[in-house]
Amino acid sequence: MEKLQSNGPMSNARWWTDGELQVCRSLYPDYDLMLAALPTRTREAIRAKCRSPQEQRERHIWKGREIVLLRKLYPKGDWNELRKAFPFASDAKVRAAAKTNGIKGAKSYKSSGDYLIDKIRERCLLMDISMPTLDKMSGTGRYFTRPGWLGAKPNHKAIGRAIKALGGEIEFEWSNLD
Repeated sequence: MEKLQSNGPMSNARWWTDGELQVCRSLYPDYDLMLAALPTRTREAIRAKCRSPQEQRERHIWKGREIVLLRKLYPKGDWNELRKAFPFASDAKVRAAAKTNGIKGAKSYKSSGDYLIDKIRERCLLMDISMPTLDKMSGTGRYFTRPGWLGAKPNHKAIGRAIKALGGEIEFEWSNLD
């Protein structure tokens, strides 16, 4: 009795024997010769089973220590470092592993068009401070959480408080009138 492979409810696919697989390995990529040597297999079945070795890479199971390293390196966004750490994975595979494990990439803010606001947000990124946290630290309500500076004049009092809360100082210099 012939053993059938289950590929769905109505499948009649037979298991590939070691001899058939050896024929695929030895005659690849000549599908006409393989078809002649394997009369019970269709061209499509042979093509699906005997793909090039480049397409038949073994699936990599990410280990715990690799995920820990991915958590450390991925948010920095340095792809050269990621490629060195994970030579077995393409960039797309690294992104997929990060997404699967809930690891987010490097955070950045879009330019607001206001030099001081952009510098405040840049400093918050360096200090790993969110905009709601900045609002609480500086007592500015929700000025930085909701971009209150868009389409309006900047609130210099809120900006001054944020600079002070982040450990900065405000200095100015008068230009010469002469």
